Amino acid sequence: MFIQFILGQAADRAALKESFERWATELGPGADGWLGSTAGIAADGTFVATAMFASADAARRNSERPEQGQWWSRTAGAFAGKPTFLDCAKCGTVGQGATPVAGFVQVLYGTSSDPARAYQLMAESEQQMRDLRPDVLGAVYGYTDDGTTVDVIFFASEAQAREGERNETPAEATETMAEMSRLSKIDQFIDLTEPWHLAPRSESH
Repeated sequence: MFIQFILGQAADRAALKESFERWATELGPGADGWLGSTAGIAADGTFVATAMFASADAARRNSERPEQGQWWSRTAGAFAGKPTFLDCAKCGTVGQGATPVAGFVQVLYGTSSDPARAYQLMAESEQQMRDLRPDVLGAVYGYTDDGTTVDVIFFASEAQAREGERNETPAEATETMAEMSRLSKIDQFIDLTEPWHLAPRSESH
């Protein structure tokens, strides 16, 4: 799998939502290897989108399509400034992954001093994470080679997420969590209270 994350500041919220939904219906069917996307805009105007592909080659082929370039030229004007694109070949999922039933999505944006080790810990500790936070329906995560980290976590509701934050860390997960905290720090929490779930037509809900 390969994930591209887009982060920016929304200048026109309605135009961004319309544009990304239009991409899913008009360009999505021709995007070979596109697995789905989750996007949204936080209360402070921060925009986040994930675009999941079967491989880096599939993502590259999508980016090279003329219609993709045309779509982006129209969409870019809805941002305040230039958004950031993060390409993550080191990525994965937890639980149900990017589940479309989530009513609340939290994005953790940060940096890691050792992205290779942080990625290994995430890949090896899925069951511990699920035991620690049973309220988490699923998650997708990605690490860039330069140390940028993005975790996108899916919940049934914001209320359940806030309740889960109060859970104590089980003893068996303490060491793993401590190492993760040493390796990585979260610079920004981005809460999407009205997430947009976009899926290939045959998988849409």
